[in-house]
Amino acid sequence: MLCIWWDYKGIVYYELLSENETIDSVKYCSQLTNLKQALDRKRPELVNRKGIAFQHDNARPHASFATRQKLLQFGWILIHPPYSPDLAPL
Repeated sequence: MLCIWWDYKGIVYYELLSENETIDSVKYCSQLTNLKQALDRKRPELVNRKGIAFQHDNARPHASFATRQKLLQFGWILIHPPYSPDLAPL
């Protein structure tokens, strides 16, 4: 599985998982830490801004308490509530 994050300038960070690897909140929080390091290096103009707007879907690792705490720690803004029906309509 390929996990990838991008912005208007292009790819910021990506990670290729092994064949049977899955994502849980621990793994996802680790990826967010790696993403933050990549942003600090590649997009220094964003580092001192008032938060980064983040878009997630309704996957469990995206909506977990640990993930919400990590986003708060980094000052990143999640612009919708977890499990928003607007992101994954039935």
